[in-house]
Order: sequence, then structure tokens, then C-alpha cells
Amino acid sequence: PKCLKMPAARKDRCENPDFVALGKHVKLKHGKTYYELLGDKDPKGEKPIMVCVHGIGFGSFCLHPLIEQLLECGHQVLTFDFYGRNKSEVPSVTYDDDLHAEQLADVIKAVLPNNPKVVLLGYSLGGATITKFTHSFSQGVARVQGIVLLATAGLYDPRRPIEKVATAYVVGDIFAALAAKPFLRN
Repeated sequence: PKCLKMPAARKDRCENPDFVALGKHVKLKHGKTYYELLGDKDPKGEKPIMVCVHGIGFGSFCLHPLIEQLLECGHQVLTFDFYGRNKSEVPSVTYDDDLHAEQLADVIKAVLPNNPKVVLLGYSLGGATITKFTHSFSQGVARVQGIVLLATAGLYDPRRPIEKVATAYVVGDIFAALAAKPFLRN
């Protein structure tokens, strides 16, 4: 299938969030959200749509080098900016994991109706978002075929004693070194 080829200048997009946008805005519950739906739809409907979710410190533009590779492999890709990031509105709401997962659900419902097959790819805090979405928001919104977690952050549960130890400032460094040592030998 024919797929959208990004201009060569797109490789610098992560350093330049004002680069010309390829997407649109959709009005959601808490405000307008910028999204990009790139590539051709699979005519047979066999390939899941790749939904790429960025981390909290930047916008979806930083995922474009990865998105380019997904497009070259023939995937259709959806990405968006969280509220308060890059080209999305900044509503006066509490920003938490529920808001991000709800926004992901709302974007999918608005842009990809009819309960599509998707693979969710989350980078940094986007990994926590897709995990929360899959657990709490995906029913009737999307048929999740898989998730990809890249440098995921935010999956911390302070009720688990092992995480209290692992995240303590100095103790955490020692714990991480000891726990990782058997895996680093190979």
C-alpha cells in the first residue's frame, strides 16, 4: 500500500515543535485536541491501527521518527497531543492518569469510530497512559491487539513495599544495582 512520506526536514521536528503540522483538531469533552492520522487505511482491515502516545514533557511531534518507520511498514498511525501540550488546548482541569486515559479514549472514539483494532504504543508517560486506558477505558472503544511500552514511566504503585525500597533515593540506587547485576552478566 501507498503510505505518506514525510519530508526530510521532519527529522528535526523534535527540536522544532512549530514545524508545519499535518494534523487537525477535534473538539473533545475538555477542549480541542490536536491529532494526526497518517498513512493509508488497510483495505482488508487486517492490520491494526498503530496508536502512538507521547510522554508528558513534549508533544506527539517527538514520535515522528518512529512514526515514519511504521508508515514505511504500511501501518496507519494515529497520534495526538495531550491537553496542555504542543497544539492541544490547555483546559482548567486536574491533569492526572485518568484525564490522559480518558483523552486517549475520546480521541479514538472521535477519529476511529466503530471499535477498531489497535496496537497501542506508549513512550515514557504515554506507556502509563496506554496501560490505564487498556485497563479502564478500552471496553467498546477499541479492540486492543497489543501494547508496546517504550522507556515507560509512571507505573509506580506506592502501596507495594518493593517499590518503596526501589524508589528511595540512595537505597534505590543500591537496590537497582544488585537487582540488575544477574541480568548484566550476559
